[in-house]
Amino acid sequence: MARRRGRTNSEWETPEGFAFTWEHVSIEVLMDIREELRKLNAIIGCQNFIEIPKTLRSIDRKVTKPKKRKAKP
Repeated sequence: MARRRGRTNSEWETPEGFAFTWEHVSIEVLMDIREELRKLNAIIGCQNFIEIPKTLRSIDRKVTKPKKRKAKP
């Protein structure tokens, strides 16, 4: 389970096999979390994702009923 990707952003190397300690396990978990966060950041930067609020506001304006005006006495 050792990671040997490039040295970008300091990938830590951990031993393979049964030589793992709890410290190595926590390092592996943190590296997995970091990798997932990188994927999410790439998705969030996507133009389609950024335009979701604009699209939802547009749909909301088209779907909502106009407010009823009060009758003047």
